[in-house]
Amino acid sequence: MRSYAENLIERADANAEEVIGWVRIAIALILGMTAIGLALVGDNPPGSARTTLTLAALVILATFAIGCLAVFVVRRGIYRSWMAWGFGLTDVSLVSLNLYLTFAISGASSMLALSTPVALLVCVVFIFQMFRYRVRLQIALSLSMVLMIAFLVFLQPVETLPGANIRYLQTAFTPITNTARVVLYALIAGLAVFAVWRARRRLFEVARQTEIQRNTTRFLPTELGHDLSDAALAELQKGRSLPLAIVFVDIRGFTRMSEALGARDTSSLLTEFRSIVTDCTADMDCIIDKFIGDGALIIFGLHSDLSQGCRDAVNFAQTLLKAVNEWSGRRLAEGREDVRIVIAVHSGQVIAGAIGDMRRLEFSVVGGTVNEASRIEAFAKSKDLEFVVSQPVLTACGSADGWQTLGNQPLRGASQPIELLTPRAAGQ
Repeated sequence: MRSYAENLIERADANAEEVIGWVRIAIALILGMTAIGLALVGDNPPGSARTTLTLAALVILATFAIGCLAVFVVRRGIYRSWMAWGFGLTDVSLVSLNLYLTFAISGASSMLALSTPVALLVCVVFIFQMFRYRVRLQIALSLSMVLMIAFLVFLQPVETLPGANIRYLQTAFTPITNTARVVLYALIAGLAVFAVWRARRRLFEVARQTEIQRNTTRFLPTELGHDLSDAALAELQKGRSLPLAIVFVDIRGFTRMSEALGARDTSSLLTEFRSIVTDCTADMDCIIDKFIGDGALIIFGLHSDLSQGCRDAVNFAQTLLKAVNEWSGRRLAEGREDVRIVIAVHSGQVIAGAIGDMRRLEFSVVGGTVNEASRIEAFAKSKDLEFVVSQPVLTACGSADGWQTLGNQPLRGASQPIELLTPRAAGQ
């Protein structure tokens, strides 16, 4: 299945060909009206000049037809990527053929080919490449145009200017042909401005999407935020089973506090709390899985072994307790209510991955270990304890020094009681 990025590039290619198609139509109409106006006000041209004007009219009609065809196939949804090669090579062929016939009919040297106003259409072909997004196509068409010009210019080289060449130059620089040059110069300038404007608009769109993605990742865990490509999300959706350390954090008595504070102060309280939690995870191998109201679920050990993950989880909990106590002290000094939290740390086998469909995905961890960690937090809250860990966490850390056992506690949903511990008070 094609990824979203591939489909987006294909749509951009089709849009580019449609834009070029409309530009061809606009050029044909402007040149056509210019030719008609010059024909009405000018004198009757000589035979070779009439032939040149006829060729110019045919090129204008062909350009108009190709433009209409390009717009038609894109609008009808039948455009295919290979068609860009056909449209581009047709442009190169039309300009090259017109250059060749212009000097061939008059009998002039090919070295004078670039003196005709038609030669300015070469610049138009080059500018067309600025609208496309396929580098190989741009290189191939530009190189083809350059080679065709080189071939035509040196097809019939001469060192002197015989009569045919002088007559050709005389007809190539008349008020009519010079007017055509001015119009073509104006068209080239307009195309260049349009190409730059379009590129700038695309750049702005990319910058806006980057800004949106940057802001979106603020709502996502790191596991999702660093790569949101279809392939990466598909890999995450497969899920994987692995041992992790799980940390639950909750503000004690938040419901009562929020009722007393009001909406604005409650929002400010949660913003400060979440900022402290986020700061304490800095430089740690962890993921803030989610913030749930006044609580948070943090995962440790996703990119390391379980022992390191458990040590990081315990260190995080101790760091967070210290940071919240300092914050709470500042609040008391300002005459506001203090904040107390409860932290539970547990470890075990979980299933981690992106859950949901392509309309809405959420990276999360599920399984019995997560449920048990939530029950441990509820136990700590019921016993008015700040910090509780399970025995599997300390076993993975390699030491239980400094911890006081709370005994084996039956937890709802757990197959057997789990020994829980809390930091030993100073002097015990």
